[in-house]
Amino acid sequence: MAPCLRQAEVLADRLCGAPGEGFVWQDAGTRLKVTGIELFSAGEQQAGEQDDIYTSWDPIDRHYRRLLLRDGRLRGVLLMGDCTAAAALTASLESDEPATVDWLFDPSSTQPQAAGIMTMTKPVLVLVGHGMVGHHFLEQCVSRNLHQQYRIVVFGEERYPAYDRVHLSEYFAGRSAESLSLAAGDFFIEHGIETPPRRGGGEHRPRRTAGAGRRGA
Repeated sequence: MAPCLRQAEVLADRLCGAPGEGFVWQDAGTRLKVTGIELFSAGEQQAGEQDDIYTSWDPIDRHYRRLLLRDGRLRGVLLMGDCTAAAALTASLESDEPATVDWLFDPSSTQPQAAGIMTMTKPVLVLVGHGMVGHHFLEQCVSRNLHQQYRIVVFGEERYPAYDRVHLSEYFAGRSAESLSLAAGDFFIEHGIETPPRRGGGEHRPRRTAGAGRRGA
């Protein structure tokens, strides 16, 4: 509706002989107005051969984000569930600001830094639960070098790292625990991923919290 209303205003000005700016198309995005369904799209949705597509999916909260990049710039946005980043991502469309995979987590924004303050810590990315899906997520983070940009902390309730649950019965047929483990070798140490001590299944499980802050220097 917004583009139609703007065109009507321009037409009214011209019919009345009032000078004014002409109509310039601006992609403000489209929202699906259906109760219980949050869906937003803006820009290009059909990817070309040279375009890059970044997607993220939260199976618990059922939030989906899809970004289309062309020549390193954001050219298409599709959000389902959490659409709070719609305005910021739309503002980045057709800009010359280089887009990165980090925008899947939070759209890029430049915040003024207080004088005399030096950032001493990386942003913290917390993974709760270290199962097959969780470990696949960690491998994807490592493949995109996100472990170098974020301090990744993994909280798991089981005392063992992720293992192949699909073939777990083979353990009783003689298969070793090492062959069932999905975390090969020194995966966590090699990539600087933190794993706080885990308790056994029969012990009391305390409440765990994670936080991040800044220290001045």
